[in-house]
Amino acid sequence: MTKEASSPPAWVGGGGGGGGGSTPALCPTAGDLPGCSWDETNAPQAGLCCYQYDRLVVCGRPFLVDGAARVAATAGRTDWIQASVAGEALAMGDATRVALGQAWLEDALLEHASVASFARFALHLLALGAPPALVLGAQQAMGDEVRHAQGCFALASRYAGQALGPSGMALDGSLRTPTLAEAAASAVHEGCVGETLAALQARAQLEGAVDPEVRRTLAQIAEDEAVHAELAWAFVRWALVRGGEPVRAAVEEAFAASFAKVMAAAGEDVAGMAAAGGAAAGAVDVDDVDDVDVVDMQAWRAHGRLTAKEQARCHREAMEEVLMPCAQALLASAGRGARSKETTYEA
Repeated sequence: MTKEASSPPAWVGGGGGGGGGSTPALCPTAGDLPGCSWDETNAPQAGLCCYQYDRLVVCGRPFLVDGAARVAATAGRTDWIQASVAGEALAMGDATRVALGQAWLEDALLEHASVASFARFALHLLALGAPPALVLGAQQAMGDEVRHAQGCFALASRYAGQALGPSGMALDGSLRTPTLAEAAASAVHEGCVGETLAALQARAQLEGAVDPEVRRTLAQIAEDEAVHAELAWAFVRWALVRGGEPVRAAVEEAFAASFAKVMAAAGEDVAGMAAAGGAAAGAVDVDDVDDVDVVDMQAWRAHGRLTAKEQARCHREAMEEVLMPCAQALLASAGRGARSKETTYEA
């Protein structure tokens, strides 16, 4: 699972450092720790206090293990860089450049993890006897995610001024064969919600982007993630028709949990929003919150990034205009489709 790592303070005994010591005997609570950057949370963890890193992940199909997004650590390498642009001069301050490098590195690691997510999905499809078009769709998506990762690693390397790529991906605990209901619920979290948000967020990033390399990368991601989202919705509909009430209950629960997490991250209450028929009463107005005070915001947007409030707005609109209506339509149509027992998907 993804971890948050911090060097133990002086009062914590038993640490052996990052070179291979044992886990400290005592560790501070997670609430006592300062925030860490993405590369720090994915550093080698021997001899360190480690914590669950739990937040909304929107970039490709997340590789969830026990509910947590797992990614590889960062490594210095060139073979995951789609185009060598690391030496290009950038007209921006160091703080902005570093922030852009961290943001694109986070995306690169998540896109790389999406390859593992689709590989696992393909195996699950085979185990569950899914139609060949769904299997082919998962295979195609794996290749797409490799290209997305390469593009994001190229951008991260450009801003960092050094070649960056992924290390090996830990697979322990990730390959258990699911029931049809469990697979459908996972597809809701990772695909229907995760990929739909990823496609719409990439499109929002593209709208403000000016840099040509960034625009090329985001345009491809936005197009591909929309197709990946369609694959997830198609699989869930197939599972609903095939699995009946147990699958339906799992899917409804998965949508409710995913929606609550998205809206909580966006500063909204999904139950309050539904009751009010729109924006939740008493919800935090994300437009009044600004999260950046040292970064050149013009350069930030020109290089394909959103502020926290812009991302929250994007996710809120996606919930209201796309995800909730689509989930309702899917569940309504699944009952009617039960008579046919088969659905189709064009890869």
